[in-house]
Amino acid sequence: MRELFNFLRPKEQKIIGLFLMLLFFMVCIYVFVALGQKRINSRLHQDLDEKSLELKEMKNSKLERMEELTRWIKAVEDIEELKESYIYSGDDSLSQIRKELDGLFKKARVKIFNIGYDYNEIENQKTERIVISLDVEGTYPSIKKFFHLVETNKKMLFVQKLAFTGIDETQGRIRVKITMVGYYEY
Repeated sequence: MRELFNFLRPKEQKIIGLFLMLLFFMVCIYVFVALGQKRINSRLHQDLDEKSLELKEMKNSKLERMEELTRWIKAVEDIEELKESYIYSGDDSLSQIRKELDGLFKKARVKIFNIGYDYNEIENQKTERIVISLDVEGTYPSIKKFFHLVETNKKMLFVQKLAFTGIDETQGRIRVKITMVGYYEY
């Protein structure tokens, strides 16, 4: 190869030498640039994968939070429904309780004696509790019907305590001391 190079004139040798050096530098630059671009491209793909994973996690987190928000909204709606349907409310809530009790007494055909009301405030709540103490007298079926009416009543009115205080076998009547609890909101 050197012998071929010797046949060339010095000016042609310089030009070929410059072209070879230029070709060498171009190959070096190409190699460094291409490898650098490959590294940059690889890093960018890795960053893109990480960001995609981050985005997926954020979407999952958002979905979980939206589901939790939906559950809280449903809980608030349930509480509102509970208040509307099951708790006596309004300025006349105590008279509502008394009227409902009178209706239950009449439906069950029982007699009431010594009725007393005790009001208890529940701390940090707008809801209060009323404790109703009373003596009920009636036949066994009528007292059973009274308890059934209280039990199936939609509003929060419960029998907390009961004690049989007397039985009149001649008339078939029973006397029961009852403590009831109701909840109301003013």
